Amino acid sequence: METELNIFLLQARKSIKNLLTFKSVLVILGNETCDLDSAISSLTYGLLLNHLKTPESVVIPVFNIPREHLPVKTEVIYFLNKLNIGLDNVICRDEIDLESLNRKGNLRLSLVDHHVLQPSDTGLVSSVVNVLDHRPQDPAWPWDNTDITLRIVGSCCTLVAEKLLTVAPDLVTPIVAVLLLGTILLDTACLSPAVGRATPQDHQMAEALQARCDSSVERYQLFRELQAAKSDISSLTSSHLLIKDLKVAAGIPIAGLPIKVKEILKREDAQRAVQEFCKAHNTKLCVVYGSQIVQGTVTRDLAVYNQADEKTALEIVAALTSNKEPDLDLQPQPCSVEGFMLFDQCNIKATRKQILPIIRQVGEKISVEN
Repeated sequence: METELNIFLLQARKSIKNLLTFKSVLVILGNETCDLDSAISSLTYGLLLNHLKTPESVVIPVFNIPREHLPVKTEVIYFLNKLNIGLDNVICRDEIDLESLNRKGNLRLSLVDHHVLQPSDTGLVSSVVNVLDHRPQDPAWPWDNTDITLRIVGSCCTLVAEKLLTVAPDLVTPIVAVLLLGTILLDTACLSPAVGRATPQDHQMAEALQARCDSSVERYQLFRELQAAKSDISSLTSSHLLIKDLKVAAGIPIAGLPIKVKEILKREDAQRAVQEFCKAHNTKLCVVYGSQIVQGTVTRDLAVYNQADEKTALEIVAALTSNKEPDLDLQPQPCSVEGFMLFDQCNIKATRKQILPIIRQVGEKISVEN
């Protein structure tokens, strides 16, 4: 028997062939990283909004990456396959023309797991009707006159779960519950106090979701499975790894890795891959951020790479090392690969989400100066 989520996704897939027949097309758009939180948030929040929609509208959850990048999202692929959710019915960014829908006036955008549009998407700003995110608010994006839920919790899926359980609890079937629970666990390192990412709301939603999961679902086992899938890089090249979890701040790409940066730098193709990565993003520098969990212990490191922009690279390093809220406690490490400055991050509670604004500020300052 098809699950309600699969039926919804199948209907969405069929609908993209004739979107202009609908008065309103509500697109649930995750962030450009399309990590597990972004992916599952878009699917499950889409399920809720589909339940609430009017007959003349259609709801389409969209993964904000090209289809060809989907295999790189190993934990997303693993989790959807595990729960028999049809990947063929998942819609990626290059399979729907948002710009055309926007010009015709029938696009409505709901942003999940982000609230800052990329420069290439700023033309869509007038179509945004709803924002659901768990990051500190960017002052440049206040979203006045928009339905916005912005709360600092460990996972955007915590906010989605709260809305589902409040508005339409019957939609939280065992499959939807395990999707949300697994994502919250992965985002918070299984609600680890040592990592410090989980809030009371994350704990509360995890308990509520666990109660709706099948009895066979064991919390730590689920977390370990997802962490293993996220860290499974056996089939990925260095180039794949650099786009697996990518953010861009003021034109500076920040590649997130499921392993330590020093491990990827041991690969023969690492330097060439980073050079090609920078070229693809029309930049001379990038930041590579590594995070690894081994037997419950988190370690982090980062590297700033430059080809021909040492001044900016040094400014980024200075900003990161001098930052106090949070203090990253960066310790320089030897690195023999040309162009890289490598650091261990001893404050493991600080995440890339907190590093992004620091790098963005440097990038924006340099843009103004130039």
